[in-house]
Amino acid sequence: MNQLRLHTSADQAALAHAFASVEADAQDPFARPLLLTAGPGVQRWLSQRVATAPRDGEGIMAGYEVHPFGALESLLGGAPAREDAWEAARLVWVILDACADAAPGLDPLRRHLDANDQRYANALRIARLLRRYAEHRPTMLTAWRDDPAAAAAGLGPDGWQPWLWHALHARIPAADPVERRAALAASLSDGTLTPPWPAAHVFAPRRLTPVRLGLVRALADALPVDVWLPVVGPETSANELALALGRRAAHWAAPWRAVADAEVAVPAPARPDTALGALQAAVAAGAPLPHPLPADDTVSLHSSHALGRQAEVLRELLTTAFADDPTLEPRDVVVLTPDPEALAPHIAALFDGALDARGTARRHPAAELRVAVPRQAGVNQVHALLLDLLALRTSRATASQLLGWAAHPFVARRFGFSPDDLDRLEDLVTAAGVRWGINGEQRAWFGVDVQQNTWQLGVQRLTLGEAFSDDTHASVGTVATVDDVSSTDTDRIGALAELVSRLSRLTRRFAGEATLTDWLAGLREALELLVEVPFEEGWQLAQVWSVLADIEERGAGTSVPLRSTDVVALLQDAWGRRRERPAFGNGTLVVAGLEDLPRVPHRLVCLVGLDERTFPRRGLGDGDDLIARDRGPLDPDPGADDRQAVLDAVLAATERLVVIYQGQSSLTPEGHPPPAGVVELIEAVGQGRVQPESLQPFAPVNFDAAAPRSFDRAAHAAASALVREPRPAPDRYAIGLLPREAPLTDLGLDQLGSLLKHPGKFLLRERAGLSLLSDESASESIPLELGYMESWQVGDTMLEGLLAGQDAEQVLMARWLSGDVPPHHLGRGALLEIQTKATSIHRRFSEAAPEDPHTTSVDLDVDGVRLSGRVVTRGGVVAQAQYGRVDARHLGLAWVRQLAVTAQTGRRTDALLAGPGGVTRLSGPPPELARGFLSDLVALAHDGTQRVLPLPPRVSEFWARVRAGHGDPLSQTPQLEKLWGYDKDQVWRTWYRAHEAPWRGEPSKGHPWAVPGEPTLLGALAVRVWGPIVKAQG
Repeated sequence: MNQLRLHTSADQAALAHAFASVEADAQDPFARPLLLTAGPGVQRWLSQRVATAPRDGEGIMAGYEVHPFGALESLLGGAPAREDAWEAARLVWVILDACADAAPGLDPLRRHLDANDQRYANALRIARLLRRYAEHRPTMLTAWRDDPAAAAAGLGPDGWQPWLWHALHARIPAADPVERRAALAASLSDGTLTPPWPAAHVFAPRRLTPVRLGLVRALADALPVDVWLPVVGPETSANELALALGRRAAHWAAPWRAVADAEVAVPAPARPDTALGALQAAVAAGAPLPHPLPADDTVSLHSSHALGRQAEVLRELLTTAFADDPTLEPRDVVVLTPDPEALAPHIAALFDGALDARGTARRHPAAELRVAVPRQAGVNQVHALLLDLLALRTSRATASQLLGWAAHPFVARRFGFSPDDLDRLEDLVTAAGVRWGINGEQRAWFGVDVQQNTWQLGVQRLTLGEAFSDDTHASVGTVATVDDVSSTDTDRIGALAELVSRLSRLTRRFAGEATLTDWLAGLREALELLVEVPFEEGWQLAQVWSVLADIEERGAGTSVPLRSTDVVALLQDAWGRRRERPAFGNGTLVVAGLEDLPRVPHRLVCLVGLDERTFPRRGLGDGDDLIARDRGPLDPDPGADDRQAVLDAVLAATERLVVIYQGQSSLTPEGHPPPAGVVELIEAVGQGRVQPESLQPFAPVNFDAAAPRSFDRAAHAAASALVREPRPAPDRYAIGLLPREAPLTDLGLDQLGSLLKHPGKFLLRERAGLSLLSDESASESIPLELGYMESWQVGDTMLEGLLAGQDAEQVLMARWLSGDVPPHHLGRGALLEIQTKATSIHRRFSEAAPEDPHTTSVDLDVDGVRLSGRVVTRGGVVAQAQYGRVDARHLGLAWVRQLAVTAQTGRRTDALLAGPGGVTRLSGPPPELARGFLSDLVALAHDGTQRVLPLPPRVSEFWARVRAGHGDPLSQTPQLEKLWGYDKDQVWRTWYRAHEAPWRGEPSKGHPWAVPGEPTLLGALAVRVWGPIVKAQG
């Protein structure tokens, strides 16, 4: 006997009230009716409605056995989802086994699966396709089971599908879903199966399929079943919104009406006399939309930009709503979006007061709002690390990836890397020439037969560099050492070597095919080898262990070989089946998906993140899906589901509806068309209700005195600055004079030399401890040719090795193995040319200064300043070699050193500089004069820590040289400009703008460094500082 009664209403709250008035069976107070709901959101809302219904005032909902609508089969005695042999996660293994065993008719499928590296992912897609057939085309599967040959003959290229279903039956002893459900329905209808409930209720069912409908109908033969169905309106509607957006609800309602024994219409309460109320009333009555609508803000549409800006607009609208209505609470508001995980980080950043670094005084009022956002995917770092490990072999494995592995918090904890270690490792990895590739074996996967610049070779170089750090061994065997290694690096290099060794071993293990059991054992071993999870983060490791155990249980018994790409797909699928506990109904403002809270009433409903490019969903379709070729009204239709979700949001809002969509580009002034669903809303309410939003939150239009639209104090300050009279921005480097708090007392020789080399850098370093470095990251490519800078670096290193007493061939071999030059024959010619040049400079240097090096310690008191350092001399001469051309930068340092040695020893000391252009000599002044020059330089250093000295070395040296020849430097402006171009680096550009030059700057009149006849400070300093150096050159 059919006992199915259908309750319909256009108001879901009215349905909940009617449901709450249904009394439990008074004959047996312990017998609990079954309640099936659409999902956890509806279940939580319904339980609160029933608990607070004005009936007995208990304040709780009890006496019901509550489950999701989709769980009806397992509740009636069917296989639970986790134990169902025909579940997709289990079925996929049987499909792979059937293809591996060459089951009849499966050759096309087997070839397809073997044609790429996504065997598991494709087999899982097929498994889900068969499950979809079981839900929507059960009779088709029955025909396939009975006669696969006949079914295959009518399907052409898709004829393998009936044969696959037949092969699965031969391998799975349990009844398939179609047989199982048919048996359940028959047992319910003939009375052989007695359900354990006195009655059943199905509240707001969605995702209706023929199978679910049949089970409910069969259940109604055994006990009373009440279906509480929210509808869009009458069966025949003339409402434009209902016709355009409510097609899915109409398709779901028709089958229920067809099987119901009786239908009870639950009256909906009268709608308020507002624009929103008028829309809802017209939809519920199936009447045409009224025009014009009441003039109010109960329906507002906002044409905004990208998702981040939409979240900012949402924040201001919510803040306004709470400010305007003190009775509005967070639980009265819901934010619905197509992609909650994409919106979550924006919401967290905008509404979390802990993340607002502007201070309490400028904090946004919305920072105090409690917002429940879904947990982002990938929050489990252990799971993400496993995916990275599986992808490592087929990635380039760059140097930054190696440093990223070392910096991972759980890996760093496992190997003992501190923040300081990680900073130092970055320098060491760069010095070791690591570019990409774990080792030669992994790099060979890309077809590159080159060993240099790999992780493994870099670690070997660092290890040997630590063992032979005395510069006596440029290379050991076929590995060049790294000389930038100290004894304090021993532990960190050892830990890095162990990390690379374990990663190398694991990637080699994961390179081929293995069974599921072997893969899971390898993943568990990888976690043991690589991570150490602190106690407070132990839940992450527990989740991963749980997922691996679940995979092992579902795939037990399979021997199908898997690749790493299959395991990645396996992990992602298993992780996707996890469900976080929802935060619905806990008093917070909820951010949820469009279908998480279908038709659940809220005072304020906000739709956010609607973009015409992605909404409604446009499924490309599965080429193997037979359902898609002949779609029925109950078949899956993501686009129709999204349109229905928009209409459900309209009907769920009790006081106000806010829609924020991308109607404008964030990059160009062009507009974006509104997405489907929003188009119909705009047509219903009129274009005049669409509010274009500004691109930036600090646009002055947001702070109009008559109607301000933002509560952001920081944005208001920026908007106020925009409308004020513009004023020139201060030059942050126009520092003027920075007086020292205490006089200069100690100075190193190299510090004094750096003053002549670059006064700008000297000031930044000595007063602020800063260095303006290039933001260019280290190269992660194998060098294929040497540029000027690369050639200079290689040559300078070779020259240093020769000066340290290393053999020329040994130095050449070290550079050849260092990874700094192109591999094989590509770098041979360039390296030999560099060696020739370096050897020539070294020979020239040795001829000019053949004596053994001697270190002279300098410790002088120069006008109350202690000047100290060490200088290497050869035969009483300060001698140094330079691979690049000798210029003013090198002369200044040599001059400082020879003055210091002269003053320390009391003997005139010369200096020589050997370079590719020959040997440059500086004649040493007498000791008394040397002390005077040092006194000037020390005073200049004191002044150089208080201001920027206009003393670029090349320009200043040229100026002094022209003056020494009784010429006018300004008459040779082109040469000055050329030299200034050489001197003007990033630091000088901060002091001097494009049109400025130091010789056009500050006058020298009245300045302590003034020199007669020199009108500019640069000229005065050049004559006083560089004049003696020019004279010393002869």
